[in-house]
Amino acid sequence: MRRKHSSQKIAKLTIGALLVTVITIGFYLSLPKSINTAEAKPSTIIGRHDLTPDEKGTIALFKHNNPAVVYISTVKRLINIYTRDVSEIPNGTGTGFIWDKKGHIVTNYHVVRESSTAKV
Repeated sequence: MRRKHSSQKIAKLTIGALLVTVITIGFYLSLPKSINTAEAKPSTIIGRHDLTPDEKGTIALFKHNNPAVVYISTVKRLINIYTRDVSEIPNGTGTGFIWDKKGHIVTNYHVVRESSTAKV
């Protein structure tokens, strides 16, 4: 009885592997062969009109506030319970902005959660 069960398992695994192979080959054959073919045509470039007032406002807002944006990387300290060695591993990255003239930084909690050190 045990031998029959294991041979059925092997047969199912073999069929599964064949299905995965056939699907992979089909997917590969459906990909475009090259983007540099004779059929490829260049796209027409259309001239840009003047920016809308909203677009100009967004650009001005970005230029004004860009110097206050910061990149934050955090590390986490781990203690090996057997050797008591402390090691630091990267924990996360994100952005924030300078809040005031004292240099306080505002960021999302998930950027600094479970971190022991943050570099701005």
